[in-house]
Amino acid sequence: MANEILKCGIKISRLFRCFFSHIPTEVMLVFLRHTAAQLNTRSRIMLDFKSFLSNAKNAVTGLADQLKGVMDEGFAKGVMAGMAWMAAADGSIDNTEKKKVAAAIKMHPALQNQNPTELQKYFFEFAGMLEMDFDMGVENCRAAVQAISSNANQGEILMKLVGFVAAADGTVDDAEKDVLNEMSEILGVSA
Repeated sequence: MANEILKCGIKISRLFRCFFSHIPTEVMLVFLRHTAAQLNTRSRIMLDFKSFLSNAKNAVTGLADQLKGVMDEGFAKGVMAGMAWMAAADGSIDNTEKKKVAAAIKMHPALQNQNPTELQKYFFEFAGMLEMDFDMGVENCRAAVQAISSNANQGEILMKLVGFVAAADGTVDDAEKDVLNEMSEILGVSA
């Protein structure tokens, strides 16, 4: 590419000698080589940037591809039970936590293959159980999480999503760590 630009530059300088008559040919060649080198550097940078963007896109869609075929009703309930359990880790779920989880359901790339209305319905179902009778609600959440424990892929995805909820306020407190550890034991995956 650099040689082609150089040859083209020489032809242009010869054609337009009247415009470039005051510039020695050697200076013009140095300028054209420098320009060609800059174009090559910019091309490499653009290729590197395009590669970076492609890798980032592949990483995001990779999780969505993983979810194809694993997003069934049992998995959806297990995820929403885990998110409700995490939101209630301190003993109650306030409106702010409900809104944060509802927003996460709509925006998290791992859940884009699911109907957000169904996911919210499951979340509020488990949240209601936790609010009515916390201990019984936790048992129902455990059962829903246990139901997907035979699939390691689903367990890993659930732990990523629950970790996302745990860190939603910027910190993970002791009660949330306890819930994360208990879920990881149930699922047989690391927290």
